[in-house]
Amino acid sequence: MASTLEDSEYTPPLIGTITVPSKVLRKSSGISCDIGGSLAKFVYFSNEDQKTGDDGKTTLNLVSFPKDRIDDGLSYINKCFTTRVTMGDWRDEKITTTGIGAYQYKKKLSEALKVETENIENMVETDCFIKTLQLLGRTVPRAELMNDVDEEAQEQMKKLVEMMFKMMEDLKASGQLKEGMEFPIDEQLVSDTQKGTGASADDLAVHYPCAVCMIGSGAAVLKLEEDGTYSMVDMTNLAGKTFLGLGSLLTGAKTFEELISLAENGSSENVDIMTSDLRSEETDSDIYSAFTHSMDVLLYSFGKSTNKDLGDFKKEDIARCLLANMCQILTQTAQSGAAGNGLKHIYFCGSFIGHELVIREMSKAISHRAMLNPQVNLKLDYGFVKHGGYLGAIGALLFAQEDKYSKIQSLSAGDGNKEASQKTHLELNNNERMKPKKYAYDPTTI
Repeated sequence: MASTLEDSEYTPPLIGTITVPSKVLRKSSGISCDIGGSLAKFVYFSNEDQKTGDDGKTTLNLVSFPKDRIDDGLSYINKCFTTRVTMGDWRDEKITTTGIGAYQYKKKLSEALKVETENIENMVETDCFIKTLQLLGRTVPRAELMNDVDEEAQEQMKKLVEMMFKMMEDLKASGQLKEGMEFPIDEQLVSDTQKGTGASADDLAVHYPCAVCMIGSGAAVLKLEEDGTYSMVDMTNLAGKTFLGLGSLLTGAKTFEELISLAENGSSENVDIMTSDLRSEETDSDIYSAFTHSMDVLLYSFGKSTNKDLGDFKKEDIARCLLANMCQILTQTAQSGAAGNGLKHIYFCGSFIGHELVIREMSKAISHRAMLNPQVNLKLDYGFVKHGGYLGAIGALLFAQEDKYSKIQSLSAGDGNKEASQKTHLELNNNERMKPKKYAYDPTTI
């Protein structure tokens, strides 16, 4: 093993735990990882972690670190897992991984885990995410699994709908709204919004069919059915990597944590153009008065930067504005994908949403878009999956725990093609990976 994996005293900044039903873990120890475009996420457990009393739960240890610290991170994994686990059963079968980085660092993984490279097999990331979400959705209460849209954003959503309703009524009364140009708002929908839109704590964690929005370095929206089949709905390369890249150029921040720290102390309103920036004596009595005076709403992202220099703005304000803008883009991508497929439930997961500030900005973006199309957007249910960045690594671990891993099939034989149904994940070509899939396991038995 290389010396870099032995000598480092590095401790990753992102460490946590999550519990899963012990019955899905058939071995006394195991490890897996998801290495994406920015982060390496590891999940592991040992026989010690299964000694949790009579609740039938096993604690999974969650560790993530930047991909550019791969040597130091693997040294930490080596010390915390491989050196304290004496039983070798987890090395007897293939170790499953996922993410594009797992290919890139396969040799380093084999050194750190002390296994042969041929015993490390990479799986399709979306398969792993979906399997974990279905497992947790059936075994963990919503309050433990999801963060809902925050209360401040829900209050803003109510005010925005009320404001839009008043504007439409004023336009009708003034005769300025021409026939056929009405913006219909259901009064019952307004009434329901005033009562609150948050899901109850004892509600189902996951409703089907649903949209699953995976946000990491990039982002993808999947349509998920209750039987485990899913299909790609939309994707964008404007996500976490873009946020970090632009943030680095604009603020000098070199890590996601540095950029988020700047954003926490900034205000996007100092860079964006808001409705309050349109206020004047002339707008005090016209039909736009409700729009410009009742509350501040985003109009143009980075609007105040026109004809300005970078030095005219604080780094903190630029970072916050960039984050808010990115959350607007991602929310729009998720909502458009859901609406276009008739889906009313949207679940966000991935490492990008792992910070409280990101969830707040995503919530604000959701409330803002509710104003643009309340008839559609107010009927949507949202959830932010806790530890959502680890779903890929957990899913890979779950697949590894199955009795006949080598025979896992990721493609249903819906067309009667037996040859296609026998292909493994690694044998699928790019076109087949984009088709709706069905797992070999039955999610109702979890």
